[in-house]
Amino acid sequence: MPARLKSIAGHRRHVLTAGWELCSTPPGAYDGPLKLAAAKIAWLSVHAPATVAECLREAHLWSLDEPQRNFDSEDWWYRLRFTPPPHGAHEDLVLGFDGLATVADVWLNGELLLTSDNMFLAHERVLNELRAGESELVIRCHALDRLLAARRPRPKWRTPMVQEQQLRWFRTTLLGRTPGWSPPAAAVGPWRPVWLEARAYIRLADLAVRSGVHGKQGWLEVEATITALGNAAIRDVSLIVTRGSLRHVVAMARRLRNDPNSDDNSEAHFGRLEIAAVELWWPHTHG
Repeated sequence: MPARLKSIAGHRRHVLTAGWELCSTPPGAYDGPLKLAAAKIAWLSVHAPATVAECLREAHLWSLDEPQRNFDSEDWWYRLRFTPPPHGAHEDLVLGFDGLATVADVWLNGELLLTSDNMFLAHERVLNELRAGESELVIRCHALDRLLAARRPRPKWRTPMVQEQQLRWFRTTLLGRTPGWSPPAAAVGPWRPVWLEARAYIRLADLAVRSGVHGKQGWLEVEATITALGNAAIRDVSLIVTRGSLRHVVAMARRLRNDPNSDDNSEAHFGRLEIAAVELWWPHTHG
């Protein structure tokens, strides 16, 4: 299955939390940050990444005790000016988004960087060509009501708890969009961290993890593509599994693989680790 990497020792991650600004506009009024800047719209300083509802609540501009507000009826814009950290030839500078709700466009210094239509997906972009000095990051979260208005096939079965049946076409949460079941505060905006990370010496891609058990013998397979950065060299790669005082180690085999999209050679590494007498886990209740 696809694996999600949490961290690598030696990589320096900086979560972008200070300096964010927020504003709203009518749906589709502006197609990018340049026209938005020319409109001279007032921006609200907020502590982000956070949803629109959380930002407005912290600014005392909205609460659940006030009349209901439809966060899906407007375009919401986030803006951040930041100075990227210096990085050397042996490092990649990566900009990451762990979650954008729900249909969002991202610009960096006026250039479209990515578009996301799934709030549960994370995105990364390598910024090695980023110029020195201050940069501007802009995120637009589209008004979901406008997108829901498009004609689509009717559902075979109607879900009573969901007010808008077309939500099934979008990968987003129903929390805040189910009257009577959850507070009326739809999740809109960067709801998970946004970060910059300097990744030293290696670039890791195509990470996959597979596991299973035969009787009481467990096995774990890991496969990944590793590229050395700058003058770094990959000496060896090991797969290590620890639990408490137990430690299992196996060397991962390598084979050279030419990457047609790069001037560098990347190495595909594969390792299989077998562990005898593993402790099996079984559900203790109905789930």
